[in-house]
Parts: sequence; structure tokens; C-alpha cells
Amino acid sequence: MSLLIIAFIVITVIYVLHFYWRVRQYPKGPFPLPVIGNLHQIPDGNLEMWFDDLSKIYGPCYTVWSPLPCVRRTSLKILRDFGMGRNLMEEQIVKSIQEMMVQLEKSVDKKRAEIFWPIQLCVGNVINEFLFGFHYKYDDCDRFKKFVGVVDHHLRILLGKCSLCVSAFLWLRHLPIIGELGYHRIKRNIITYQSFIEEEVEKQVEKYDGSSEPENFVHAYLQQMKQSAHPGLDMKNLCACALDFWMAGMETTSNALRWHIAYMMKYPEIQDKIRKEIFDIVGTSRLPSMSDKPSMPYTQAVIHEVQRHSNMVPFLGTHQSTHDTELLGVKIPAGTNVLAQTWSVMRNDTIFTNQLSFNPDRYLLSDGKTFDKAVLEKTIPFSLGKRSCVGEGLARMELFLIFTALIQKYEFVANGPVDMSYNFGAVLTIKPYTFKMSVLIVSFLVFITAYIVHFYWKVSKYPKGPFPLPFVGNLLQFPAENIQLYIDDLSKTYGPCFTIWTPLPSVVVTDYEHVKEVFVTQSETFTYRSHLPPEALLQPHVNTGVLLADGDNWRIQRRTSLKILRDFGLGRNLMEEQVMRSVHEMLSQLESIADKKNVDMFWPIQLCVGNVINESLFGYHYKHEDSEKFQNFVGIVDTHLRNVRNRAPLLVAAFPWMKHLPIIGELGYHFLKRNIDTYHKFIQEEVTTQIKEYDEEVEPENFLVWKPLQIPSVGTWHT
Repeated sequence: MSLLIIAFIVITVIYVLHFYWRVRQYPKGPFPLPVIGNLHQIPDGNLEMWFDDLSKIYGPCYTVWSPLPCVRRTSLKILRDFGMGRNLMEEQIVKSIQEMMVQLEKSVDKKRAEIFWPIQLCVGNVINEFLFGFHYKYDDCDRFKKFVGVVDHHLRILLGKCSLCVSAFLWLRHLPIIGELGYHRIKRNIITYQSFIEEEVEKQVEKYDGSSEPENFVHAYLQQMKQSAHPGLDMKNLCACALDFWMAGMETTSNALRWHIAYMMKYPEIQDKIRKEIFDIVGTSRLPSMSDKPSMPYTQAVIHEVQRHSNMVPFLGTHQSTHDTELLGVKIPAGTNVLAQTWSVMRNDTIFTNQLSFNPDRYLLSDGKTFDKAVLEKTIPFSLGKRSCVGEGLARMELFLIFTALIQKYEFVANGPVDMSYNFGAVLTIKPYTFKMSVLIVSFLVFITAYIVHFYWKVSKYPKGPFPLPFVGNLLQFPAENIQLYIDDLSKTYGPCFTIWTPLPSVVVTDYEHVKEVFVTQSETFTYRSHLPPEALLQPHVNTGVLLADGDNWRIQRRTSLKILRDFGLGRNLMEEQVMRSVHEMLSQLESIADKKNVDMFWPIQLCVGNVINESLFGYHYKHEDSEKFQNFVGIVDTHLRNVRNRAPLLVAAFPWMKHLPIIGELGYHFLKRNIDTYHKFIQEEVTTQIKEYDEEVEPENFLVWKPLQIPSVGTWHT
């Protein structure tokens, strides 16, 4: 027994010494403890505020241990070929808008209208039509609603401390509580996503003959598979890309439009000024189009300011350094996760005078027509560099067309004070509103001296940030909500580069210079993604899709997707026509609402945007009255986004074995996994349908069949 004790003490001392030796290798940040890093300091919510506070202490580049160190800081071809930048995509969006308008017009109580679900289905139908070529109907979108719920829940729990722990210590996923909270429930969500996407893909595969003009993304991808011998163009990556576009293209745009309407109700004088510009340029006889955009500088300025002020995506996707490097003079070890908090960039940069005020005029020069390029440059809601948002063009088109169509058609008057608070998650979602239309804290610490020494050695290697505790890092310091405010405060303490531990170390960069250094100047160094949960759960196969792939496969998927987007409408009128068609559908739906004093805009907008994407990907629109599947999907996405940034997923990410624990595993992994499985199933069904329907002799009609089918059979995404 005495020998075991002596051995334990020796191992403990060695571990503690090794840990703090590692800490010294990273940019300075909050002091971490062995095993848990900074988890004990990380708040339950509002991580962005905590990180911002750290940046004020440690500067714009620092390290947080979660307990891993993290420095905060082909599909493109299809997208371009398939309509992004031309009329096809715009037509899809307009179609969704028209359906949303019809739905809004049917609202019985227009004195207390709700916009959340109409916007959700409108946006979802844009994505759905782009991917799979069909629209959900408003009265038949239960499947879509379920999916949206899974996504929303996933995003709400993804950043929990448990998922961070599992990410750092994969064996934690096998423990009964932390494994459930930090891994298994996230994994169950993701399996739900995957199953959802797989089902949709399978439907499109069955429909597409391989030779016809692609009608959606699935068709276009199948066509590219046939024309190219690249091994990365296969069914796994097709489903992965479809899932990426679903996740990235639906929830963020829907939420952005909800923020836009909320700001218009809070600032009615700005709403009136936009409407005047629309009437002066467009009139009332037709919907605004992308050709009108250059003549509407104030409207564009308002959209920019809403994106900046709402700051709804506080963190960019985690990047990873491929080798030892320096970030503006700060040493970054190879394999370090770098997390850029754009929330701090767009909140604190001195280029934005009176940053906390909502002022669209900041984007315009004195003539009211010319944009201030210096201000625009640091407004980066879609990230920077080689891994910037692949669907940025589509998102900007949706925001402009849907927002202007709604303002042109309706006056939005709040039913009382406008609540601008939000639900914290991977995406900051505004709380539901109506208008008139004319936690988990990790409860245990591992008292192993060797681990403590090793942990704080690691902390010393990262930029200085808030002091982390072993095993939990800074998780205990994270607020339950408004993490972006917390990180912003940290940046005032630690400077624009500091480290937080979640419990993996993440180096946070909070000013434009550091963000540009990471994503532009050193884009090759930080081009890789994190492959730990919960991000890794988004795809059933490693290194697939656009968002999570790396290396050559990422390049071929991005190039292929962009080519399809170009060929299928982005850059010419076809994409705009698709957007306009969705807009017309939304406006028609809104016209059918009986009580225009209380209109719900959320679902009309959701379906409008969703139909643009859906028609591009899969070649069809959801109808406002037949979009139950789409509504279910949107519900899953919403649930996912609300839960993806909780402590439990962060713990599971740091300690994957925690996904096997009964509580942490459920909250931090299994729940998210179920949501993601629903995504996957949805996309798989659409892809399969397009593949079955595709005639190789016919011009592809959507993104999916634009790539040729080069495999002997459709198979399954999970194979």
C-alpha cells in the first residue's frame, strides 16, 4: 500500500509540473487548475461577455483552458452555378416570401400577430427548396417543426461545461452523468439531424435521373459526382454538405430577420425611413428585387447595423493551428483551438462610435449614399478569410428581399415595450414577441496533484485570461446568458487576445486586427476545424461536408458547392427569381391574415427563407398550408441552437467519457445528438429522393443532382 501511495504522489507531482509547463507555452490567460482548467470560472451563460472581460485583462489574444487550451480568436461551385448571384435563387426566395405573406394574411388576430414561425418556415423553405427542391406548406410542416425544435435545443446546450470536459477528456463520455450531459444527448440530437437530412437526400436521389437539368442542390451534387472522378464527391459528403447548408442557412437567417423586425418596432422612425426609401425606389406595385439594392443605401445600412448591434453569432467556428506559430507576437502551439469572438469586434472596436447605440447612419458618409468602407470592413457577421460563410451571398439576398418585402407591405407596431433580451446559445435568439400589423455546474473536482501540475503548466502556455480551475476551467464563471457580454468584459481586462478554459483552452480574439490575423493573414495555419463534440456530431463521418471538412476534401466540397451555386443562379437572375418567388408567396400568405393588427411574422419569414434554400438544394417549395415537416425541422433547429452553448456540451467536449453519465451525458451529448440525427435524417431523405428522381440525361434542376452519381447505389449516409 505504501508503494502505491508513493507512486501516486510521484505521478501527481509530475503531472502538475507538466501541466504548468504546458500553460507557459500558450498565450497568457486566466489561471487554470489541473484537470479542470478554467471550467470553474466559466459562467453558465453569456460566455461572450465573460470572454470580453478577459480580453480587457489579457488583451485581444489569450488562452482559456476547458480544460484543453483554446486561443480565442466544393459546395461553393454548386452555390454559384446553382443560382447564388443570379435570378434562380432570388426566385426561390420570392416564392417563399409570397407564401409567407399569404399565411400572414390568414392570421385571425392581427392585433397580436406572431412572426416567429412564419419567418422560420419562409427561411426554411428557401433552404429546403435549394437543397431538396420542395416547399413545406404552412398547414403541413409538422416534420419541419420537429426538426427545428431539435436544432434549437441543440444550439442551446452545445456550449455547456459538460461538453467542454468531454472534448478535453474523451473518456468522460463513458461516465453516467457528465457523459450524458456533455456527449450523449448532443449525439442523439445530431443523429436526429442526420436522419432528417438522409431521408430528404434519399428522396431526391430516387427522383433524379442523372441527366436532367438539376432542380436542387442534391441533383447538382449528383451531377458533379458523375462528371468528376474526385473520391471526395460521394454520398457521405453530399449528405454532409446538405446538412451544413441546412444548419447554417436556416436558423441564423430566420433569427436575423426576427431581430430586424424587433428593431423596427423599437425604432419606428427608422422603420418609416426605410419604408419611404422603398416607396421612392420600388413603389407599391411590385416587390423589391436585388436590382433595387444599390439604390437603397439606408436600408442596407440598417441591415448592417442590426447585424452589428444584435451580434447574434458571438463566436465564429473554432479553428485549429496546424503548426507552432505566432499570432501578432503571441506564441500559439500546434493543435491549439482558436475561437474568434466577433461579438467583441463589432461591439468594442473604436471604429464604431457610441458602440452601444443603434445608429444605421454610422455606415454612411455625409452624403447619405456612400458607404464608410472602414466601418463596413469591421462588420463581419459572416466571418473572414478562406473559411468565411459559404452561404453569405444567399443570406444577404434573403435578408434584403424578405426584410424589404415585409416593411413595404406592413407597418410593425409593438404590443407594448419591445423586449430586446435574448436566449443564449450558439446563436443569440431573440425572445418571442407579438405585434400589431396595419445548469449544469460540474460538481466534482479530481484532486490529483499530478494532473494539477500538468494543467497549470498548460495554462502557462496560453495567453493570459481569467483564472481557470482544473477539470472545469472557467465554466463556473460563465453566466447563464449573454456570454458575449461576459467575454467582452474579459477583453477589457485581458486585452483583445486571451484564453478561456471551457474546460478546453480556447484563445479568444476580440478585435479586428486579431480576427484578421487568424482568418486572413494566417488562414492556412488556422484553416482546420475542431473535431471534438459537439461540432464533430454535426456530421456522421469525419471530414465531410463544407463546415467541418478539412484539407483537400474541404476545398473540393467548397469549390463544388460554389460552382453549383454559380451555375444554378448565384450571380445571375435565376437565383433572384427564386428569392422573389418565395417573397411573393410570403406576401400572399400575409395578405390572407384576417387580423392585421396582431400578426405573427416569424413563421412567414422562416418559410420564405427556407423555401429559397430548399428549392436550390432539392428543387421544390413547401407550401404555407403544407409545411408540417418543415416546421418540425425548424423546431429541432431552434431547440438545438438554444442548447448547444450550455455548460454540459462544453464538458462533454473536454471529457467525452462524460457522455456516459446519466445527467451530463443527456444534457451535453445525447440530447444534442438526437437533434442532429433528426437533421441528418431530414437531409438524407431529400437527397435520396432527388437521386431516385434524377435523370442523368436531363439538365440538373437543383444543387443535389448537379454533381453526377458515381457510386453503384445510393446506400446510406451512415454506412
